[in-house]
Amino acid sequence: MSDIELPFNGYDLIEGDDTTYAVRLTAGPYAGITYMYGTVSVYEEAGKGHMSFTHQIVDPGKFNNTKLENDSKFTDTLGTILFEIMDTQLETGIAKIGHINTNPDAHS
Repeated sequence: MSDIELPFNGYDLIEGDDTTYAVRLTAGPYAGITYMYGTVSVYEEAGKGHMSFTHQIVDPGKFNNTKLENDSKFTDTLGTILFEIMDTQLETGIAKIGHINTNPDAHS
C-alpha cells in the first residue's frame, strides 16, 4: 500500500441512482472533491496482487480538474480509499459500489 494517511471517516459515500455511488472527500488535502469509480480490476502479476481503476471527477471543488487528473498523489489517494471500501464490503458482505462477482473465472 501507499504511505498516504487518511483521516478516519475522511470521505462519505453519496448515493446516486439505484446502482451508483459517488465519493465525497471530507478531510485531508483533497477535501471537497466528489468523484465516482468506473472500471475496477484486481489481478495477480509475479505473485503479487494489483488493482487498477478508472474514475470520473463529478465536482473538483476548489481544485483544477486537469491538474487533479495528472496528480499521482490524488490517484494514490483514490486507490487507497477504493481498497478500504472494497475491504470493508468483503468483510461485511454489503456492496455499495459495483457488483461483487464470486466467480474467479468470469472476466468482464
